[in-house]
Amino acid sequence: MDDIVAFAFEQPLSGPAVRDVWDACAPRLAAALERDEPGPLLESLEEVARSAALTGGREIGALIDGFTEGCLAVRRVLVARAAGRTGEVLARLTALERDGAARLAAGYAAGLEETIGRLRHQSEECSPEDPASGAMRVAETLELLDVEVDRCRRMALSLGVLGFAFAGEIASVAGVRGDGPDLLHVVAEALRDGVRRYDAVGRTADGGFLVVLPDVSRRSLAAVAERLRREVTVELGDQKGCVVALAHYDYVDIAAAEMMAAVERRVAVARADREPLAWV
Repeated sequence: MDDIVAFAFEQPLSGPAVRDVWDACAPRLAAALERDEPGPLLESLEEVARSAALTGGREIGALIDGFTEGCLAVRRVLVARAAGRTGEVLARLTALERDGAARLAAGYAAGLEETIGRLRHQSEECSPEDPASGAMRVAETLELLDVEVDRCRRMALSLGVLGFAFAGEIASVAGVRGDGPDLLHVVAEALRDGVRRYDAVGRTADGGFLVVLPDVSRRSLAAVAERLRREVTVELGDQKGCVVALAHYDYVDIAAAEMMAAVERRVAVARADREPLAWV
């Protein structure tokens, strides 16, 4: 059988992807036909298609055409030689033509799925949004806060900052609405819906949220904080699930990083003390 397969692939084959498929898979074809052991061949076909999808080297149609052309070449040699057990071997070849095409398609689909997953991951890495919540990532939050600090300082505007944290891991209340990441999206949306269009909502390094409110009075900041705490608490389903740290600056005289650090420290203390609202 090895001689038959070797002779078949020595003949001129026109399909552009014949060698792509059979250079890797031909050594396993003889065992599949002679000993009815198709597993290694089918696994090899699937890996060839997966690799082609990952690299973009060939389309699935070309791979299947190349595979089919190789099978036809072997079939012609088998029929021409009229070797013993030809009928049994041809039946196995027919099964391989069917199953091999299916495994090529499955391997190609797996490669495309991996490619989509990789591209999605790259997109998320490049996005300024935190994928778990849809709010700004920590670095982008700090960058925006730095811009607002500079703007408020130049224009002599006040600045308010709210730090939100949760009494326990947010996953512990995930049963309220799906899994943890879905709940984070719900919380982020509640915060965005509860502030002005030009206010901003981002993540903090401790896993909470930071709300930046330029040009706001101390009294208004306190009212916003209480309202947002109630709304987030409703989403969390726990009356003690959310704590808020408030920082207000009539004149901004500290750096953004220092401001964020102060809010995060106050959040940590308020969280430990189960203090719903705490001023920095």
